[in-house]
Amino acid sequence: MRVDYFFEACVKYYGLTIQRVQEVVELGVGTADGLSLTEGSSIHVNLNTRGSARGDDPRATFAIPFDASQDIESKMVIIVPTKNEPVDRLISVISGIPPRVLIILISNSNRTSGDDKYKQEVDALREHCLKAGNRPALAIHQRDPGAGDAFEAVGAPELTDGDHRIRNGKGEGMLLGVALAAMFPERQYVGFVDSDNISPGAIDEYCRAYALGFYMHREEPNVMVRIKWGSKPKPVRNRLEPSDGRSSRIVNKWFNRMFSLLPNASSAGNAGGLMQTGNAGEHAMTMSLALKLNWAGGYAIEPYQIMCLLFMAVASAYKPNGVNGLANGHSHRHIHQPGQFSAKVVQIQTTNPHIHRATDDEHIRGMILEGLGCMYHRLPSPPSAHSRAANGHNADFEAQFRSEMLAFLEQNGLGRAVPPAPRVYKSLESLDLRKMHSIMIQSCRSLEVIGPCRPVPSRSQNGRA
Repeated sequence: MRVDYFFEACVKYYGLTIQRVQEVVELGVGTADGLSLTEGSSIHVNLNTRGSARGDDPRATFAIPFDASQDIESKMVIIVPTKNEPVDRLISVISGIPPRVLIILISNSNRTSGDDKYKQEVDALREHCLKAGNRPALAIHQRDPGAGDAFEAVGAPELTDGDHRIRNGKGEGMLLGVALAAMFPERQYVGFVDSDNISPGAIDEYCRAYALGFYMHREEPNVMVRIKWGSKPKPVRNRLEPSDGRSSRIVNKWFNRMFSLLPNASSAGNAGGLMQTGNAGEHAMTMSLALKLNWAGGYAIEPYQIMCLLFMAVASAYKPNGVNGLANGHSHRHIHQPGQFSAKVVQIQTTNPHIHRATDDEHIRGMILEGLGCMYHRLPSPPSAHSRAANGHNADFEAQFRSEMLAFLEQNGLGRAVPPAPRVYKSLESLDLRKMHSIMIQSCRSLEVIGPCRPVPSRSQNGRA
């Protein structure tokens, strides 16, 4: 795979860098490594100094070698959250995941005596993996009582409901998936794909784009790769008609407005519309970052990740001044020294169309409000009154941004009320993963291990060994 490599535009906020969208220009994986120009000359670059290595040339492209792509895929987990999708469509999605990648299926599908959808999914997954050469996979039901018990036992009861089971919600299922992925210490990357995609070729491209993003920034411990769909045609009367993401369009607009107002955020190049993946269901990250992040529930999960990264960046910068004053629902356990945290967000636009089932207007409205609620309630700010006064603008920024958002909601028929605050959960690295994993292995009756796949409890109490 090859992408353009023109790094003119980005937003920087303390230790966080969000790069502009890079477009896939070639799907095939070749043998060339590094940066090249369109006339065919090849440049091998030190990725730490790429700015001086023609990375600012608009003709530049970057390719990942075949062996490097295979190596990263062999260290990757792809989590597939699903709820009552047709089983054949689910297996079609899974068939697009490259063969070296470990599959983790997180199902919240119906389980009744007359219609156990989860059993159908597991049976189909098992058959697929057998046909695919005995490839490894893991599956679990989100509402498994053993999973709820495990989180409660390690001090995360907020993830469970009155029945002591993990709450319904996409974000909750994704968090469970990352907890399971941490049982495989050789897997250094974790990604997500939605289960309603009709095009398995798009799934393959997403996974290979993840690998390219990680390879491009392989010296960085905290990297997130977010996918911008090349197109999103909608099936209408047996035809595909052009469309765009209604929720994404609005959430991205408000991310970019926030960046334009955010004190201490610096922009390079034309960064006005830089954020184009605010609602990216298809995204991946290094496992080290996945364990550090707080996670939000429901459909707030993808936009909340950006807000959490902004917080982690400012928290690291202001640690000496008492970062506890900045908590605002976030965790900062991993930050020990000022300036310690840094991260990169990579945005890649793929070529395959993203085709999925139609969603109703009420569902889209809920996604919009959950996404905007992340920004409204979790704006990053310096940690103390002293530092707030020092930058001089943060209080004005918060008031202006929130006032503009409320006016937008009312003008566009989205209500007059403040958008909902996200439900936020502890970072996994703050929990006793060894204890959690031991309980899951012993108590989760829905946990299915397929092929040569052996989950083991973490060797360390917090985070990974």
